[in-house]
Parts: sequence; C-alpha cells; structure tokens
Amino acid sequence: MCFLTEPSSSTPGTSSPLRVNTRAVTQANFAPRELSDEVTLDNNKYYIPSATDHSFFDSFTIDFIPPNGGSPATGVISVFQMATSEEHKGSAKGYFHIRKIMAHVRKLLEENHSNPRVKVVYFLVCPHDESQHQ
Repeated sequence: MCFLTEPSSSTPGTSSPLRVNTRAVTQANFAPRELSDEVTLDNNKYYIPSATDHSFFDSFTIDFIPPNGGSPATGVISVFQMATSEEHKGSAKGYFHIRKIMAHVRKLLEENHSNPRVKVVYFLVCPHDESQHQ
C-alpha cells in the first residue's frame, strides 16, 4: 500500500496521514453500538470497515497528537473515499459512521487527557484526469 500527497494538501499543524508503508491494515466493525476494540489511537493502523456498505468512505486512519504547550491532545481522523465516478453520494448515511468514529476517539482521548480535540479530514481519492469530481 502506498500513499502520496503534496505537502500543501495536509492540514496545517497535523501530521500527514499519508505516510508510505507504515500502517497495518485493520478491520473496523461498525455493527455493534460502539466501534470494536481494534480501533485505537495507534498511529500505525489503516482501518477498513468490515462491512462493504459504507458508500461515503472506504477507509480511515487515526493520528494521535499529544498535548504540546497550551494545545490539548488531539485525535485527527482522516477519512478516505476512493472512486472513479464523477459524483459521490451517501453522506447522510456515512456521516453517522464518522460521528461514531469521532465519539470513539474522544472516549479514548478522555481516558488520559482533559478537554481533547477531535478533527476530521476528508480525502476524495480519484483518478488524475480532466473530470470534475464532487
């Protein structure tokens, strides 16, 4: 698995979720009320939902950024949608799953840190051509 991105496309102040060959592919089970224990704050995992009905996204990563000076501990969730079609739908259904990831990450952060932050970054990965993708 190989991720590439231009440095300007990263969110300022965060580590890039697109590090080459450093993440273990891990299944994430969304079926129970809460996410499975396999979803952790480890920066070395690349999560793929165990069910294939996630039309809004195909995978995600979580990056833990420890508190630094006055800034709180932060969990950055990077959500990836890989597609070749020009139009992508499913945000209403997918948003619920992203909120579930956010709640899970917040819970993990609150175990050791007060007032943590959770950020979400969405990446639409599509062919490099002249088409307009939404």
